[in-house]
Amino acid sequence: MIFFKEKGMVIAIVPAAGSGNRMQASRNKLFLPLENEPIIAHTLKKLVGFGISHFIIPIQDVERDQFQNIVDELKIENISISFVTGGEERQQSIFNALQAVGEEFQMVVVHDGARPFVDSNTYERVLKEAREMGAAIAGVPAKDTVKEVSTFGEVDRTLVRSRVWQIQTPQIFSACLLKEAYEEARKQHFVGTDDSSLVENLNHPVAVVMGNYENIKITTPEDMKIGNMFLKHCKEVQMRIGKGFDVHQFSEDRPCILGGVVIPHSKGLLGHSDADVLCHAISDALLGALALGDIGTHFPDSDSRYKGADSVVLLQKVMEMIRSRGFELGNLDTTVMAEEPKLMPHMLKIRARLAEALQTDISKVSVKATTTEKLGFVGRGEGIAAEAIVLLTSL
Repeated sequence: MIFFKEKGMVIAIVPAAGSGNRMQASRNKLFLPLENEPIIAHTLKKLVGFGISHFIIPIQDVERDQFQNIVDELKIENISISFVTGGEERQQSIFNALQAVGEEFQMVVVHDGARPFVDSNTYERVLKEAREMGAAIAGVPAKDTVKEVSTFGEVDRTLVRSRVWQIQTPQIFSACLLKEAYEEARKQHFVGTDDSSLVENLNHPVAVVMGNYENIKITTPEDMKIGNMFLKHCKEVQMRIGKGFDVHQFSEDRPCILGGVVIPHSKGLLGHSDADVLCHAISDALLGALALGDIGTHFPDSDSRYKGADSVVLLQKVMEMIRSRGFELGNLDTTVMAEEPKLMPHMLKIRARLAEALQTDISKVSVKATTTEKLGFVGRGEGIAAEAIVLLTSL
């Protein structure tokens, strides 16, 4: 089977049905707190931060309510999470999850629920290779000498360390390939140690991508101590950049509102909402930074609920989406293009209003104004345009 730049939608399977015996805990280890939040919550937030919005989580049925409560407390909008019944072994759990993967998904990400420290660079590298080859996994070269030991506790042989890698997740596959691998393993009664071993069983090549030594799987009480240390001292800062642009034409008998501030002028701007062109450009930039569509996707002009809506309120709702995905505003730079009205006397008030709406310091909000030297529709005084660029950083 050959894959060439497989495109399409991505879905993540996050196995969570294990008992966690090695953790010596009386409950599922994924419920244990790291920095006052369950391990599984940290893992899901990381994956959502990578842009994944569809999840299938194999669980023990008796724990369904607990998992649902954790998901609800995350308050992440516009994601889909389905729970399926897990099996006695991890392989059975993944098989059950694959039965729920729809045909609209071309790529499947399998990531351990107990690996909350995966970084975005690792994910992007594995995804890129998987799109090229159909199968790719993360791993790191072994640091220690590895020996194969007999059941009698004696060394059988010493492996060549330069060729030994410790394999992690994410492991990413073409959906049809992974389904085929699991079906074939089921027919052969083949049991693998990870998902890629089932793909290897098909004689399909699997690319190995350099992972990160901090991407540990939390398995033992010692791992919990390391995990808490990572959260305190080794937080990864992710950055996203977004750009927004909007235009509205002038109209009689409407207020001219820019950045939530009413600007004295003989004309206002035409639109389904209050037509605040600056807020709209900022909203589009924020949404674009996390690939969440645009303002029209979330607040369509075909919906009567948004007729005459205060665009500052819509901007606040957009910012809530951003925070729910683990990001905050780094800084905002905007430019308003208009021949009139003159905005300089109102700049400080506009910046203050936007900073309040975005719950950030005014020093992070820049608003500039320019003309187009009488060129184009702006130069002819037919309307106003606005452009916004935002930098988002992970919380």
